[in-house]
Amino acid sequence: AIANIESGYRPYALNIGGRAVYADSLEEAADIVQENIAGGGSNVDVGVMQLNWRWHGKEFASVKEMLEPRANITYAAKLLRGLYEEHGRDWQKAVRYYHSRNALFYKDYSRKVMISWIVN
Repeated sequence: AIANIESGYRPYALNIGGRAVYADSLEEAADIVQENIAGGGSNVDVGVMQLNWRWHGKEFASVKEMLEPRANITYAAKLLRGLYEEHGRDWQKAVRYYHSRNALFYKDYSRKVMISWIVN
């Protein structure tokens, strides 16, 4: 459900400063991210699970690894599990905080994820 809401299951989806970008290949997506980083940008969400480069990029050997669907999803699952444990074994809170710690941002998001999960 999170992958559906975050990227529509697109492995090379990017969000650059709030603008959705859909690359056609791993190489194209990696080039776009690296170009953005070289230009001083770090607020880039990457891949099927839309992991933020600024906060999670250091956990990957490269932008290409972060974009690789298996690595992207595996990391996101571990992140989500950690949030679940951190917040009282509560999946709803874990989903909220996966997106943001700010209630202004997570309220609509968690509702969309839960609806996607139930419907699909």
